[in-house]
Amino acid sequence: MKKNALYISMVAFVLLAGILSLTVPGVSQVPQSLIVSPPVPAAVPTANKTGTGNLFATATAAGASGNCAQWTAAGDVGDAGAPCGSGGGVTSVAGLTGAVPGQGTDSKVLTAGTFSGSTGVTLCTDANGGATTSGCSGGGSGALVLVESHTASSSSALNFTSCFSSTYNDYMIRFVQLRNDTTDVTLELQVHGSGGYDTGTNYGWVNFGWVAGGTGQNGANSGQNFVALAQHWDSELSSSYNGQLNIFNPLPGTNVTQMTGLFSYYSHSNSTFEGITLNATYLQTVAVDGFRVLPSSGLLTSGTVLCYGLTH
Repeated sequence: MKKNALYISMVAFVLLAGILSLTVPGVSQVPQSLIVSPPVPAAVPTANKTGTGNLFATATAAGASGNCAQWTAAGDVGDAGAPCGSGGGVTSVAGLTGAVPGQGTDSKVLTAGTFSGSTGVTLCTDANGGATTSGCSGGGSGALVLVESHTASSSSALNFTSCFSSTYNDYMIRFVQLRNDTTDVTLELQVHGSGGYDTGTNYGWVNFGWVAGGTGQNGANSGQNFVALAQHWDSELSSSYNGQLNIFNPLPGTNVTQMTGLFSYYSHSNSTFEGITLNATYLQTVAVDGFRVLPSSGLLTSGTVLCYGLTH
């Protein structure tokens, strides 16, 4: 029985091999070109781009015209085809390869770049979501741009004369490790308009301060000669004045200029660190084109004040 089963298995194997190799007369073999192979997957990008939409962190332009860059289907950067069209433009992005899908139309967001050998040129998105240098005004929608800054060094005042312009709507003023040389002083802000700094009783401000032992409120709605950014301020215990002031749309002059702030410093009267929130108004309807920060006595010895512009 075992010999018969082995014989039957061998016969079946031979018959099966013959069937698989059988060529039917009059029927051609299937051409190799008609055999469908699985598609080859696209190359995986080796690095992503920086920014949003079709923006690039670092770019180099070829030629002096065009100024438009976009990701191509091959995964590199070129200026041919929609939305860029033809002409000179970005042909490479340093350190970035691989196809990156676009994200549609974006708000104008600034990135640093190099165009035609000139540094400091900014890139933003055009109406089609491509990269361009045309129409990149200010910081773009919602982006802060440092416009002016001053570092104290035995300074009686820090004057800001070029921060406010039609390029921006609102401004954020940052105070970073500001120090003075006098005990128990007020840190003041006065605006510049109509050709000079206004020292009249045209300000109103109210602050709310707090320490671990309690809270308090100071100020008046009008009749003030300045905005008080700090009261009873000392630079003791290696401490400094830090905080942020927001100034809203000061340049048109069609409305009063409003401000809000949040600060921290060492309080002479409380002998500890104090937190302050501030609501202030310059009560004149004139175009405000600058401001200054100064102590009520003594000098500002160190630290930096920075003015950022914001569009919306």
